[in-house]
Amino acid sequence: MKDLTEIRRNNLLAMINEYRDRVLKGVQHGAMTSFARHLAMNPVQLSQLKNGTAPIGNPLARQIEKKAGKPSLWMDDEHHLINMDDSDQVNFLNVAMKLYRISPSAAKDVIMQAMLDEIERLNQEPAMNSTNAALIDELNDFKKLNKSNKAAVMAAIQSMLATQEQG
Repeated sequence: MKDLTEIRRNNLLAMINEYRDRVLKGVQHGAMTSFARHLAMNPVQLSQLKNGTAPIGNPLARQIEKKAGKPSLWMDDEHHLINMDDSDQVNFLNVAMKLYRISPSAAKDVIMQAMLDEIERLNQEPAMNSTNAALIDELNDFKKLNKSNKAAVMAAIQSMLATQEQG
């Protein structure tokens, strides 16, 4: 089980990525400085928090939550089903999100269909049937959503990764 320091750091990393995607539309340059300003924080301090060289104590966690529009104690709970320290998973998700973001609608449909095909293939394995049934339903529901809903894309990918890790 992760300790509170690691959970808060992972949540901060997720907030930085969310801010970069939602506010900066994926722009990398200046993202940390911009997010630090958004949090009313010194960019050096944010960098130290991000890199784990400074702890995120209770008062600072509450300040970050408030400035980021998160509910109180949000920083103290795990919200991501992926291991943010596993660079392969993080890189995969970053590439998947960028590919999805820049793809035209027809390509997004192909990406979604490829995910569904893989889950249906896994569903042929008896041990995976009950695990994947809910995920297939989630992805089918996603197809009905507005294709620009990045949060739903991220949730679907995270669910898929978590399902595969459990299998």
